Amino acid sequence: MGANASLCIEQLEIDWGKNHHFNNHSRLFLPTDIKDVPYYFDDNENRYHYYPAFVRKLGQLKKRLELLGYSITNIKYMYEEEAASFPDYLARPLPFDVFAEVITSANIPKIKSYEEEYAEFDQGEFVKFCIFKDPEFNKTASLDSMDEDLFGFYEYLDPYILLRLILENSENHDLELQWKYNEIFESGYISEEDLYQQITDEERYLIVTEGSSDSQIIRIAIDLLEPEIADFFYFIDMKDNYPFTGVGSLLNFCKGLAKIRIENHIVAIFDNDTAGREMYEQALKIKIPKKLKIMKLPDINSCRKILCKGPSGENIEDINGKAVAIECFLDFNYKMDAPPIIRWKNYNERLDSYHGSLIDKAKYQRIYFDMHRKDKTYDFSKMEQLLTSIYEHCVG
Repeated sequence: MGANASLCIEQLEIDWGKNHHFNNHSRLFLPTDIKDVPYYFDDNENRYHYYPAFVRKLGQLKKRLELLGYSITNIKYMYEEEAASFPDYLARPLPFDVFAEVITSANIPKIKSYEEEYAEFDQGEFVKFCIFKDPEFNKTASLDSMDEDLFGFYEYLDPYILLRLILENSENHDLELQWKYNEIFESGYISEEDLYQQITDEERYLIVTEGSSDSQIIRIAIDLLEPEIADFFYFIDMKDNYPFTGVGSLLNFCKGLAKIRIENHIVAIFDNDTAGREMYEQALKIKIPKKLKIMKLPDINSCRKILCKGPSGENIEDINGKAVAIECFLDFNYKMDAPPIIRWKNYNERLDSYHGSLIDKAKYQRIYFDMHRKDKTYDFSKMEQLLTSIYEHCVG
């Protein structure tokens, strides 16, 4: 029989392997996502035995899956590319939209378990007998009469395409995804050292900002607010001599990357102030490599009415696009005695706008850096907005 490994949701297996031939799905999980789950065994005394597996609720998987490249837009492209490469003399796979509706409409807990009926399958037979004949997959299209040639196509389709489509149905979010590895582990086909597969450098995202403090603030925010995807992001670890200090240096960095073939994902973040906006607009004119994402800090609703000091005296103004730097995403009220104030300086003639900065920004930073853990009284809402924007640029 051999040793088996399977990736499953309830009784639905979406990928499986045997002995040396299996896919390591541990990167979908965190190293701590291990608990005992039932494994099926074909014996007369006790059909199920409990052993360790990686386990995570489906609703917690979306961001990890999308950061690995499986957004809805991408999986449609993957599916259609795979379908286009299928031999012309055979039946054609379902259009993506039809296939997506079939998968998203299925109620996973209602799918029949075939563990006791089928122990071994020839190519395509699992899809034929256990997937496309199940009533849950025939609610929106008739699949049980599908051409025999297509069963092999769907059996070898990237399982993460199927997983991402299942996630489109919010009713599935409380179900558990399990990677059952115990048999291949106990049989010596995978070592304890190799059991958890780290995110590779090519899959991670380098965050580059105008200054080292900007990167440090974002790094802390990801660790505090998004620990389940923190391993996807890394930063230049330089306390001194940060190589991209200043908005001009960041623009030149983007221009340099545009001229070479980069293998890693990089996100360049410009400030949303006058100087940053000018350089951001210039950066968008570059022929940008696919793996380089260029963004600026998003607009903030709470920054539409801020006290400002400048050549015309004191005024309440909207500072988006003129003075929003990373400090503006910190809590303006936490342990502060006075409201925030922006000081205008450095008039930009081309944009007809002054460049502004937050007074006492170092104090806002120091208070933030002094927090060693998430404080419930600290307002992270603006920082959450920033992390959402970064995430959307990564997977967009």
